[in-house]
Amino acid sequence: MLSKLHIKNYAIVEELTIDFAPGLNVITGETGAGKSILIGALSLLMGERAQTEMIRTGADGAVVEGEFILPSAPEWAVLRNEFNAGESRPVCVRREVNRRGSSRCFVNDRLVTLSELKSFGDLMGDLCGQHQHQSLLDPRSHIRFLDERAELREQAEAFREAYGVVVADQRQLDEITRRADQRRQAHELARFQVEEIRRAGVTVDEEDELKRELNVLKNARRLIEAGEQAAAVLAEEEGSAADRVARVRKEFLSLAEIDDRLGSTVDLLEKCEVQLADIVSTIGDYCRRIDFDPNRTEEIEARLAEIFQLKGKYGPSCAAILARLAELEAELTTYHTEDDRKAELVSRLEDNKRQLAVEADKLSKARRAASVKLGREVTASLSRIGMAGAKFRVDFTPVGSGSRRVPFAGTEVAVTENGLEEIEFAIETNPGEGYKPLVKIASGGELSRVMLAIKAAGQPGHDVSLLVFDEVDSGIGGTVAFAVARQIKKLAQHYQVFLISHLHQMASLADQHYLVSKQKSGKRIATQIRLLDKSERVEEIARMMASAEITETTRLHAAEMVDPAGKSSVSRTKN
Repeated sequence: MLSKLHIKNYAIVEELTIDFAPGLNVITGETGAGKSILIGALSLLMGERAQTEMIRTGADGAVVEGEFILPSAPEWAVLRNEFNAGESRPVCVRREVNRRGSSRCFVNDRLVTLSELKSFGDLMGDLCGQHQHQSLLDPRSHIRFLDERAELREQAEAFREAYGVVVADQRQLDEITRRADQRRQAHELARFQVEEIRRAGVTVDEEDELKRELNVLKNARRLIEAGEQAAAVLAEEEGSAADRVARVRKEFLSLAEIDDRLGSTVDLLEKCEVQLADIVSTIGDYCRRIDFDPNRTEEIEARLAEIFQLKGKYGPSCAAILARLAELEAELTTYHTEDDRKAELVSRLEDNKRQLAVEADKLSKARRAASVKLGREVTASLSRIGMAGAKFRVDFTPVGSGSRRVPFAGTEVAVTENGLEEIEFAIETNPGEGYKPLVKIASGGELSRVMLAIKAAGQPGHDVSLLVFDEVDSGIGGTVAFAVARQIKKLAQHYQVFLISHLHQMASLADQHYLVSKQKSGKRIATQIRLLDKSERVEEIARMMASAEITETTRLHAAEMVDPAGKSSVSRTKN
């Protein structure tokens, strides 16, 4: 509930602080006094967008602060824990708006986004009457409202948890499939690469040997010519080295007969002749082995190009290519799959999907049964507050085809975390006009009464903590006004209710009665809101009752309505 409200430089409010209590809080005042200021201030605290026009003339900015005491019901435990809130620890919400058009939102002095504040406001209350902050104008809230009223909240929560399990299993299966695809692709690539390297058949020194052979082939003519020239110089032409060595050997052979010490020299010359012959023979063999075949050159160049491509893929040398081959072969031997785990997960997922479909069907049937009851109760409530002929129903629409599909009764059905259908409340305000969504109701007063009827139907839930009714008494009076007042009073037993009214029937049932008035402050006018005591309430209700001048009879009647014993006046009016 809202326990305190502080407003500064907002509209024509200079500054005021007001305390509120549980139950029915009625706000009255002359037309134009500024009763709607309270609605605007609460709207800001509940996350509505701020406008610079709301800042008081001459001020740089406006500030609205509210202290909220969260309900003690178990449904509010998460929110209480989030804000460390309790009966003695309210949640403090503050909005600051400046002339530059910027706005800041704080919850317990912590800066929050407007979206976060709106989420908090959606939980705290409904402003019934203005097409702004009303949870029931958002069709997404209708399922939650129906579940609360039909006591299906726990069943719906269990379904959402089961849906979450299916979603988690599906994500896990998708991840396993993705990893399996990646591993399979890696395995196929490794197998291709092994086959490519094996097919190439490279050896460790092959590239160096091929480069040497290619170099010889490209310089074959020069090598042969040089060999032939060397052979001629050494042995083949006249005056060759062999001839000269032979002549010297013969000369020294004769000289050795004179001096036998030259015998060793003769031996060396003989060996020189043999060596020269061996050299000439070796050169000849070398020249004969040189191949001028251009096809061999092309083969070598093609092979080197192939090795170059392999080096670009697997390493800078033939040795590196062979090392990579060993690594790839090892990878192929360690390849594994998660087929067993995947099969287990697929089986579990299918079982969970089938069970989810069964639970979705049970929840759908329970909701449909509850919707019929809610429709009767809201329609009856509408009749009691002066909207005889109006009808209320709950429309069910199967969820879209893009939703998750699960097997059910030999086919497949689409589900979301909320079940098989989307739910939306619809109303026919006048016979023959057809049903329309709540948001299509144009009249603020009519919308307020429809919201009142919905809130009053069945057992109250824990969907929100406070309700604000504005324009609910628009266009009504007499017996209908008392009927509306009684419904609101009944709601105030379960919610904190704020009622802005111009009817004495409404004001007479207030637990707290506040008066909005304009007061002169210097040269300017400022709106004030204050809590009325018993005598002041009598005077205000007399003013509301009087068509012109307030008489003593009017005051006596007003006193009867304000005094606890005056409740009998309501009973008399009922009869």
